[in-house]
Amino acid sequence: MPRAILLKTKSVPTDPYDEAFRSKTPFIPVFVPVLSHQRVNERQLREILQNKPIERYMALIITSQRAVEALDDAMSVLNGTSTWV
Repeated sequence: MPRAILLKTKSVPTDPYDEAFRSKTPFIPVFVPVLSHQRVNERQLREILQNKPIERYMALIITSQRAVEALDDAMSVLNGTSTWV
């Protein structure tokens, strides 16, 4: 059978691309993880949240679940409720 390369990590427990390819196409999907998700600039985020008046900012745009987690962790550190330092 022909194969299709997907440049992504296969989602667990099920991956919608895997299911779609296997049920609706003749292709066997081959998953190739190409990104590594890691946090960057955590200190900078905390400094902005702590030292800059919130009135200077018009919006906070959160683009992913990982960004929500990073913001939550940063706020927990600033509030003294985090075990992460």
